[in-house]
Amino acid sequence: MSQRGHIEKPIGARKTWSVSYYDPDGRRIWKGKFKTRAAAQKFLTSICAEIDSGTYHKPAVISFEQFSETWLAGRRLIRGSTESGYGSIIKRQLVPRLGSCLLAEMRFRHVDAAVSGMVEDELSAKTQCGDSASNNARR
Repeated sequence: MSQRGHIEKPIGARKTWSVSYYDPDGRRIWKGKFKTRAAAQKFLTSICAEIDSGTYHKPAVISFEQFSETWLAGRRLIRGSTESGYGSIIKRQLVPRLGSCLLAEMRFRHVDAAVSGMVEDELSAKTQCGDSASNNARR
């Protein structure tokens, strides 16, 4: 059974192309933000081929926090200290910044903001330590 889809050209304030198609369960799926018609067509063709061949998997709705817990649990081939270090960074730095963000919606700007926040936290901690150390040295 061949799947069909539709390409929608930009209209009004929307400046990007979008596609809509029906998944194997009969639900209409909409995907947007294609810069060109060719990019939208390429995506639609690949999705329809996946649906036709039975290899289509609908995107999971999972948060970064859920993903990180599953990912960390699967890291059993690494040493305990490494796993502990990963867990600490994930729980103390990444989850507070990215935890509620859905993976399907995560973009570069989210990761960049998280990393910038981590850098600022690290710099402020070092600056505070450095300032107190230099103050103590002056006394």
